[in-house]
Amino acid sequence: GRPTEDLDMQIPIYALHGQFDEIVDIEPTKKEIKKLKKSGLNAKLYVIQGLSHYQTGEYVPSLKKTTKWLKEIWKLRGIE
Repeated sequence: GRPTEDLDMQIPIYALHGQFDEIVDIEPTKKEIKKLKKSGLNAKLYVIQGLSHYQTGEYVPSLKKTTKWLKEIWKLRGIE
């Protein structure tokens, strides 16, 4: 689902998207991340070069990067 416009979210967002995703268009994701950043939310889009929607096993190295990113966010917020 999609959050309502009046929802005050402070959850960091790290979006992963395959460069050649043939099922989910990347443009709406880019627009949403840009909008979230503009509103002050900690949001990041990581485009995985060369991957399609169904190459799920190949997403693992990129998913591992999210842990480091999230720990950095938590540290900035005093959560460790």
